[in-house]
Amino acid sequence: MHDGVERAEQGHGSATIFDGFDASTFLQSVNQADGSFVERFIMPISDLELGGAVVDARWLDHVSLYLVIDATGEQVGPRTTFDNLDVTLWADPGHNDGVVSAGLSGVGFSHGTSGDIALAHGSLVSAVLSQDPDLTRHADFTETLTATHAGRALFGHSLDGVTITEHLTTPVGVRNALMVSDGSSVNLVNGGSAEVDLSSPAALQVTPHSLAQALRLQLTDELGPCNPNHHAMPQDHLWA
Repeated sequence: MHDGVERAEQGHGSATIFDGFDASTFLQSVNQADGSFVERFIMPISDLELGGAVVDARWLDHVSLYLVIDATGEQVGPRTTFDNLDVTLWADPGHNDGVVSAGLSGVGFSHGTSGDIALAHGSLVSAVLSQDPDLTRHADFTETLTATHAGRALFGHSLDGVTITEHLTTPVGVRNALMVSDGSSVNLVNGGSAEVDLSSPAALQVTPHSLAQALRLQLTDELGPCNPNHHAMPQDHLWA
């Protein structure tokens, strides 16, 4: 058995084991006249994969996953430099955030993200950009990845030491550039694609119980300890 798969399975016998997934990409990038930029990607996740094959994760009908990438940097001539690039893996219990779109006002979900759970965070390791002759753009981002307190309820320790790499592909047809009266510009992407790899397989155990526990841990981190009844949430609500 592959060492990474064996490690992921330890203590998570009923979990979904995966080492990659497919995602779509939505971006708003605000670019100032001095070359500095601030950008946010939202990347809804579709299929989970292990060794290039789609794995059975029927719970994705009840709980959706997505990445958010926040970055700042500057562009001088053809050279783009990132000052920071942070990634967060989120879970949407109930699969009810709605659709994603990017526009002048920002990039986000049509129904908002109330009740979503931050499962893991990561920061920049490397970023490489390129462009094909047909003007299709590519980006390869690699970040560290560490489970949050809440995320450990679903991942256990299977993300320890793991990095994540997003291979983004953005053809001309899904991009738009808008000029703003203050001299800045806004670049938008609606519907690019990405293949995402983990450096080692991870085990994700998604059940109503694990989601309820993750939500309680997130609320405790945000609000501090309080009456446990305040954190209680019917499990069928999370699985709705």
